[in-house]
Amino acid sequence: MISEPPPLGPNTSKTTASAASKVIILDHFFSFWVLTFEFVFIGQFWWLVGDIARKKDVEKVVRGSDCVFHLASYGMSGKEMLQFGRVDEVNINGTCHVLDACLDYGIKRLVYVSTHNVVFGGNEIVNGNEALPYFPIDQHVDSYGRSKSIA
Repeated sequence: MISEPPPLGPNTSKTTASAASKVIILDHFFSFWVLTFEFVFIGQFWWLVGDIARKKDVEKVVRGSDCVFHLASYGMSGKEMLQFGRVDEVNINGTCHVLDACLDYGIKRLVYVSTHNVVFGGNEIVNGNEALPYFPIDQHVDSYGRSKSIA
């Protein structure tokens, strides 16, 4: 699982842990718990403090997995929205690292969580589904929606 803090990451982790024999979480935000880049067992999970933008961290956490949940994102709100380079680094490059690692290690199941911003541009959506076209990249008003659309 490649995650970020509440609400989705921990809740998904708990549910996944009850159905899986081992859950490994790559998380950039738990460095105050773990001050090493090695796997540490905390609670029900194995944690690896790392960065989705570093390909080696992604490879380390997905190696040997049967399924990868990619929940990581950056820049949806707050001051992070203004860190355009980091937004692209996490949302675009990080997603490419996840895809590459899944291909390299033969992982056939990937669950990727994105955002409604890839299809929603402010106009009402009626009876929408997964077949909706993406909102035009050049019309996004923020780097987060644009980066998730590219990813």
